[in-house]
Amino acid sequence: AGPMPRPQPKHPLYHRTAAVAEAIVAGAGRHDVTLVYGVRNVDAWRRSWHAHLRLWRETVPGFEEVMANPYVARFDFDRVLREVRAAVSVPILTIALEEDADAKLGPGTAFLRLAGLDDDDLAVLTPVPARNTKPPFWASPLLHPAVRSLMPRDLVVRFKRRVTR
Repeated sequence: AGPMPRPQPKHPLYHRTAAVAEAIVAGAGRHDVTLVYGVRNVDAWRRSWHAHLRLWRETVPGFEEVMANPYVARFDFDRVLREVRAAVSVPILTIALEEDADAKLGPGTAFLRLAGLDDDDLAVLTPVPARNTKPPFWASPLLHPAVRSLMPRDLVVRFKRRVTR
């Protein structure tokens, strides 16, 4: 999981995950620290990212062309985790977000369990609606630049917001 790749990082901390981990561990002093990272299947994450690009940008190359870009290819979760493990000597856990995607409380379920909540605790929690979701399959043709160009701008914006609720 994480922000979309960009040639000029809009979220510089994403590119410095190991340094951030070092700062967290150093700031904790003598307290025990366990770092927990939510990760996604890289291909699924990249496909989701591409779908969002198509939703919000006027023109977007095809998936394979975008993935061939060097600034996209460098986003490798395994490499990031190796860098973190080399930088700190505390326990590091990873949670595959896809595993609980369909759970009542969504991908955050594993984090809640890690925090000590059991099934009874989870049962009383109310889920919040998903945000920043992938557009439904039927929306893609309507988001094609040729179709969008025929629609008033305010309608395009409202449509995009509606399909990603």
